Amino acid sequence: MTGRKILEQALNTIAGRALDQGGFAARDNGGFRADATAWAVMALAAAGRHAELIEPARRALATWQMPDGRVPLSRDLAETFWPTALAMLAWHGAADFDAPLKRAGRFLIEVPVLTVSDSGDRRHGPDTSLRGWPWVSGTYSWVVPTAAALLALESSGMDGGERVVEARDLIVNRQLPSGGWNYGDTFKFGTELRPFPENTGWALNALAGHVAEADVAVSLDYLQDEASRIRTPLALSWAVLGLGTWSRRPARSEDWLLESLGLQNRYGVYDTEVLAHVVVAFYGSGGLLSALRSKGA
Repeated sequence: MTGRKILEQALNTIAGRALDQGGFAARDNGGFRADATAWAVMALAAAGRHAELIEPARRALATWQMPDGRVPLSRDLAETFWPTALAMLAWHGAADFDAPLKRAGRFLIEVPVLTVSDSGDRRHGPDTSLRGWPWVSGTYSWVVPTAAALLALESSGMDGGERVVEARDLIVNRQLPSGGWNYGDTFKFGTELRPFPENTGWALNALAGHVAEADVAVSLDYLQDEASRIRTPLALSWAVLGLGTWSRRPARSEDWLLESLGLQNRYGVYDTEVLAHVVVAFYGSGGLLSALRSKGA
């Protein structure tokens, strides 16, 4: 199967998981998932395919939204609000969804987060007094939900004021000395933690245009070296997106992404969100926000 046919098959698989009531399931015959729906919208919109499924999916996200603006993973567990930022990215550029987008943005700006008084000793970890965003209400800030919220607010044009400034400081503060980002910490028992491509890609997307390249050069070098070796879909997608947003996307990125999709023959068909990540990375030559502006090729 040619590369383009592999990509088209991925798009058709995503489309095949659309639900009659709008939105998408994570797997065949599954139920509605806010995260899968948001990523499916981003992928189909970036590729310029299956336009008839996009508005019903955006509407399903708006219906799923709670009165305070959050878009939870589960209605029974409203504190799992992390898909809110993803929903905002899915509503990007859709004027009919400006109201739910703004409600979601206000929720993110106002939602509290757990902080801890900072010891000032960088040998034992990052500055725990900085506010970002957690996965779940009332808990500690982590790199990925913080980066997602920053990108959602930036794409919507909403001014998060000091909350946004502080969150960017948090991401910079949690960069590992040798490059890249872990999930949200830097040291354990005096030992520097390992970086991960996914977290590093998210962080680099959130910081692009807001810090100097010299401030993240060591992380870009780490990711460039890592991208040539990895083919797991989420890690590769975020490596490509992270490098792309700093104009360092490797020339063979598309081949690598198609190779990653081809691995489904060995490991089984990917979840909707995973397929969507690869598609978004394929079309997002300048990072995640560039994918939202893409209309396919």
